[in-house]
Amino acid sequence: MTTTNRPARAYLPKPEIVLERLPRMGSVMVNTRYRGATHERMGVVGEIAVTDREVRCSGEAHDSVIDSSAAASVVVDRTGRMKGTILPRIDFLDKAGEVIFSVIGMEGLASFDAGLEGLEETPADDLAEKPARTPAELKEGDPGAAPFEAAMNSDATVTIEQRRPGFRQRWTGVIEKVSPAMGFINVMRPDFHLHLRGGAVARWRGEVVTDGLRFEAIDAEGRETGLSISGPSAAFSGLPRE
Repeated sequence: MTTTNRPARAYLPKPEIVLERLPRMGSVMVNTRYRGATHERMGVVGEIAVTDREVRCSGEAHDSVIDSSAAASVVVDRTGRMKGTILPRIDFLDKAGEVIFSVIGMEGLASFDAGLEGLEETPADDLAEKPARTPAELKEGDPGAAPFEAAMNSDATVTIEQRRPGFRQRWTGVIEKVSPAMGFINVMRPDFHLHLRGGAVARWRGEVVTDGLRFEAIDAEGRETGLSISGPSAAFSGLPRE
């Protein structure tokens, strides 16, 4: 296990400065959780492009856009562990203290801290512990799986995107398998994971787009969840458009 003399939890400078360091960290996961969906991209960040309004994270394994004004604070947390290995993370929080998205170092603490070298860190002793998430339950015939299973059976290239205030991320590829496990519908590829909580989607609303069809996930309250899947019409054969 690698150790560090840096604070276990600390505030970092403004988001653009931190995000510009991601290409130095080796393989990282960029993930967001919103209305029942967890959307994750994994791999080396190829490029960070900063404009007045947004930061774009790109590369063979990454495709996300961050609203520069959305994150009110940035916190590094070195307390996370999996099987004895430290999995350091950076949380980008909104004004209400909710995590918009996170960056997790997949190569351990040394590569992660090397990427943050020279940045000021202010101990974050005032942060409350995150509440434990409630267990998920996936019932047979959950409507959330429908477009992923249709796309899997078609072998078509599709795009799975997650949008939420201040952040959006997408993956484009072929769905090889849809796996129900631990109360979630899971789509997993080497550079992408989607974990969709059972019951999070009540129905899918389809629309015609330039390149085919796009389906938006709608929850039981009639709200858009921000999760969508799009691709050629043949990818969604037999799937109703409500």
